[in-house]
Amino acid sequence: MREFIERNSVNSVEKFVRATSAALTFGEQAVVYIEQLKSRNRRPIRRKTLECYQNALDTHLVPLIGDVPLADVNNSVFKHVVATMVTKRHSIKKECPKGKPYSPETINTITKVMKEVVESLLDENGEPIYPRKWNNDFADLPIIHRSEQKRPSMTVAELEQGLARSKSGKRHLFALLAVTGLRISEALGLEARHVSSDGLLIQVRQTLDGTNIQQVTKTENGKRDVDIAPEFAAVLARFAASHPGFLFATSTGRPMTQRNALRYMAAKFGPGGFHRLRRFRTERLREGGAPRFLENHWLGWTASDDRAGMGDLYGRGLLDNDAYKREFAAKIGVGFSLAAFQEPQLGQLGQSSTEETETELAVVNCGS
Repeated sequence: MREFIERNSVNSVEKFVRATSAALTFGEQAVVYIEQLKSRNRRPIRRKTLECYQNALDTHLVPLIGDVPLADVNNSVFKHVVATMVTKRHSIKKECPKGKPYSPETINTITKVMKEVVESLLDENGEPIYPRKWNNDFADLPIIHRSEQKRPSMTVAELEQGLARSKSGKRHLFALLAVTGLRISEALGLEARHVSSDGLLIQVRQTLDGTNIQQVTKTENGKRDVDIAPEFAAVLARFAASHPGFLFATSTGRPMTQRNALRYMAAKFGPGGFHRLRRFRTERLREGGAPRFLENHWLGWTASDDRAGMGDLYGRGLLDNDAYKREFAAKIGVGFSLAAFQEPQLGQLGQSSTEETETELAVVNCGS
């Protein structure tokens, strides 16, 4: 009997997994999948991405197919999920009683999570128990048309008006985002030690993820040195000198949260989010004729390794030439007036009025 069992691999781990996974549901494997994401060391997942995936499961996938055996989640189920999401509505409010349809990008993200959950159940050799050849055409998965996506930017006038309405500290944050194109998580993770004494260079070495500082960045090129235009460098140097810890901190010394910064920005600049400032900087770099490899470097993008970009890839050696980078930073400049930083207001650096302090406390209390 023992020889028969071994010969037919009845007691193998793989057959045991296959036997026990037959009754495994999508919802049960989804829990395992999330735990795998949390614990993996290779390509650690960011908190916001994890929250996005968890929301896709909790709000859409588990209620829809959570009880379906994992073995049965195939292209037909894929098609059903897509059809449901296409007709589903969200943001049902009084002013929009019928709600808004989900965007193609949202539907693609949700179904991507579904696919990954199915493929996360592995055998002892690391191979998927239920390999799938997903057919996007069969499922009629909406195509993402980048040209149709909303990408709000900001005009020079809107930026200058918003800066003039902002208080010291917040004004410096929004100006820095417009001057450098930093991601908000990178800017809120900055400390005074990351700014050169002359303000001409910023070292991006960490990010703010929720309320925690992470020593990882969004992309491979995220850890970088960003050159600052001379006209803003003096403003930045003075500000950093008066803020020895985190540049943009609360009264307790902890970094300002993205939520509070976003609320303040919406009040002063209108809706659209931080990417308006990142796009503003990208537009200035293009207008100034910055080489693509330098643009990728300053913005922390990962260069596309294709034939059209080989010249930029080969020219990346110039990133070691500090004089070359500073020359381009000076040539491109900031692209807007720094009138909001004129001398009469410099004495307010690091000091908040009673009104500003009360506003901050109110924002923190209702946002945390």
